[in-house]
Amino acid sequence: MTVLEADLLVRDCLLIPMDGRPPIGGAWLAVREGRIIYADRPRADLSLTVEQVLDGRGKAVMPGLVNCHTHAPMTLLRGLAEDVPLDVWLREHIWPVEAKMGPEEVYWGSLLACLEMSLTGTTCFCDMYFHEGAVARAVLESGLRAVLAPGILDAPGPEVGERLLKDALEVFKRYNGAEGRIKVILGPHAPYSCSLELLERIRDEARRLGTGIHIHLAETEGEVREIRAKHGRTPVELLDDLGLLCPGTLAAHCVHLTDRDMDILAQRGVKVVHC
Repeated sequence: MTVLEADLLVRDCLLIPMDGRPPIGGAWLAVREGRIIYADRPRADLSLTVEQVLDGRGKAVMPGLVNCHTHAPMTLLRGLAEDVPLDVWLREHIWPVEAKMGPEEVYWGSLLACLEMSLTGTTCFCDMYFHEGAVARAVLESGLRAVLAPGILDAPGPEVGERLLKDALEVFKRYNGAEGRIKVILGPHAPYSCSLELLERIRDEARRLGTGIHIHLAETEGEVREIRAKHGRTPVELLDDLGLLCPGTLAAHCVHLTDRDMDILAQRGVKVVHC
């Protein structure tokens, strides 16, 4: 007889293991000190001592969902502007409001996002924003896991890029690995909002720290036209020439790609978040 002690047992659930096995009906899921110690149908030779039992009938239990691209604090900006082009949405509506947001607003917006994700089954997310240390505080308080990419850009001026890069390195130093639940990577906003010099510095810092990069890429036709006009290449080709594309790069959107762009992303092992 095998005897297990558990803090929590979900019994008679539909278990979706996602390890190659098909869904398991009538399953038990036992948890001890935050770790799963049993996940299968009950056995005659198994005895469980449990503090809390949940009835799983009519419910499915599966690994938590992962949201690979978020701006969590923007829960506070819902409905601010709708049905306008991205450039107009950012420059005329979002960025002016964000300029007035400090760490406290970012913290509460992030905590709201964490609560909403918890309610809908998301247990890990990758976020890009400013004041990302405040996002980290919300993550630690909520119990979720996160990959945090402090946003960096220098479109408003080189001094802004310097400050944001410095802030990003401080967030990495303070929160990378926090409680085993946070990983910090660097977040250059986009090819159109970062100078080539800033992108190269971020590339070098990521390599020095042994961390990854999260960037918006080929999100709109306007972005592709702008980068082609300015640099004679697509946004993907530009980042590839700069050495930013590698297995540690998470590229958000990638909506407007050429066949060559797709080949480059595949060859470099870039992780694409198509949204």
